[in-house]
Amino acid sequence: MKIVVYAPAGGPWPDLSEDLRGMVCRAAGENTVVFPSSRDELVKEGADAEVFYGLLREEVFPFFPNLRWSGASIVSGFQEQ
Repeated sequence: MKIVVYAPAGGPWPDLSEDLRGMVCRAAGENTVVFPSSRDELVKEGADAEVFYGLLREEVFPFFPNLRWSGASIVSGFQEQ
């Protein structure tokens, strides 16, 4: 299973620390975890992702065709920096 965690700069959450990234990866076990740092990376990684956590804009939602679970804030007005 592939897990995408996305917290863009300037978003409602602080940047993810290395400690927090490590905790997420350990909790995910053998599953793949990616932390895209841009919208382009997010779109690319979404193609085969099954789990998403973070900030998901409406316009990129179609790029997640295999999404089974989301712990996301889905917003339309947030502008990434």
